Amino acid sequence: MTKPVVFLVAAIVTLSVLVSAGPPLVAILDAAVPLVVAVGLVGAIVRLVWHYTSR
Repeated sequence: MTKPVVFLVAAIVTLSVLVSAGPPLVAILDAAVPLVVAVGLVGAIVRLVWHYTSR
């Protein structure tokens, strides 16, 4: 098989895997975004408290 044919087959396989794994990935990201925001807010609050109480 030539390089373009191998590339085309690999691209089709990769795209089909991404399409089939799309909905679970979206569900995981929907669950992870609020967690990341909450952890970031807690980290910012802890850092502010540390800054203002260490003087």
